Amino acid sequence: MGYTSCFYVLIKISKFVYIYLVRSVKSITVIFIGTLSTFRRYKKTMSSKENLCEADFTAKQSKDLNEQDKTTKIEDKEDIKDEVFTEDMQNDEIITVSTETSSILQTPTAEADALQLTSSLGLSLKSDDTDFIEMRKDLKTDNDSEIECVASFRLDFSDVSRISCVSPTKAWISSSSKIRLVDIENGQVLRSYKSDVPVCFLNALNETSFLFSSGNEISKLSIANDNTSKLETFLDFSAGGKKSVQRRLDVFTLSPSGDLIVCITQKWTCACFSSIASLIERYDNEAKLVQSGKIQNKGKKLICDAYSLIVNSNGNICIAGEKAQQKGEYWVVVLDSNFHFRYFYDRNTTSQIHNPSSLATDLKNNVLIVNTFRDRTKRKVTVEMAKKKKELTYVAIIDENGIFRLHLPTDAFHSDGPVRFITIDNESKAWMITDAGQIIVATFKDLSKRVEPSHDEK
Repeated sequence: MGYTSCFYVLIKISKFVYIYLVRSVKSITVIFIGTLSTFRRYKKTMSSKENLCEADFTAKQSKDLNEQDKTTKIEDKEDIKDEVFTEDMQNDEIITVSTETSSILQTPTAEADALQLTSSLGLSLKSDDTDFIEMRKDLKTDNDSEIECVASFRLDFSDVSRISCVSPTKAWISSSSKIRLVDIENGQVLRSYKSDVPVCFLNALNETSFLFSSGNEISKLSIANDNTSKLETFLDFSAGGKKSVQRRLDVFTLSPSGDLIVCITQKWTCACFSSIASLIERYDNEAKLVQSGKIQNKGKKLICDAYSLIVNSNGNICIAGEKAQQKGEYWVVVLDSNFHFRYFYDRNTTSQIHNPSSLATDLKNNVLIVNTFRDRTKRKVTVEMAKKKKELTYVAIIDENGIFRLHLPTDAFHSDGPVRFITIDNESKAWMITDAGQIIVATFKDLSKRVEPSHDEK
């Protein structure tokens, strides 16, 4: 019995020790976990304080920068307001954008003294400080010619596409991306711009404003006396209308009365049916539509894809474009002031295709047509071929009734290529562009002289 009691006592003691050790381990674990949690909370608290301090510092720094930026802007405005330009900077066009309209944005560029004018539709013009012009007035002509050259010059681009005269000595001249106001009397470029989009069909209003088209938009640039400029959208042919009707601007021009004449291709689509019409529209100087019609005769379409357009002082409208019934062939269609068909001028033959690339009108309402022709067997005529065969491009004159009068002797002066564009100023001088970008201003002595038609006109 003694051994049994001793064994029982040992078991009790062991059980007591085991329970004590287990409780001790639990207590130690709880203490450790508690300490670790406390440490983590402490670290998180310190980190939050550091972040808070950093945020406060950043906010203060941002506030200081904003205050500094406001101060800088105020100083810049005062500098612009009080800026005085020296004499050697007068030839540079400094464009300050008008803030009177919300459709005008001012975007500083990387170039010095250049600002970008942006219309509400995203089209932009930027001032350009070029004054490069090669002027000469000694262009040689044949002794017995009826032409007198006033000036011949080049600009800083060769892809000259358009001339619009504002006086007998000044004209706006453009390429696909550059616009210049030139003075041939003093041999100077007075204003310079460049565009980020292709420029088409520039028409001058005066020395300080002009209209030009890009895509389906006609824009207007106006320059005030204080040299502030405003670029605005004059007409947008993509805006409004029905989804089933698509309108595309082909060409526009200004009439002598100041109205805007526009040729448009309109496509109508409904389910499986569609139709295309060539329209002509008249707008007043506030861009309001006052007249509309179709370019047709007795219900038949005459023109598609018009590309040249002029208006005589008697209101006759002359349009050059592709024939609606014969693709790949071109002619000139003349309408009266009510958009009714009058006559057409067609020089296409069985062996030659004629392309009236440019139209102009003089003070006697004659129509001048730059006509380029090629053999039907040849797809393309090169400049070299044109130089060898000067009659390849000629300028024909027809009267206001469509009767041929004469050819202008443009081959009488020694140019670098055939003429492909012509316009007439208010002193009857012809401003011409050659294939190589040379600009020639000339006076033809007798535009009213009656001559026998050449073999091409018979």
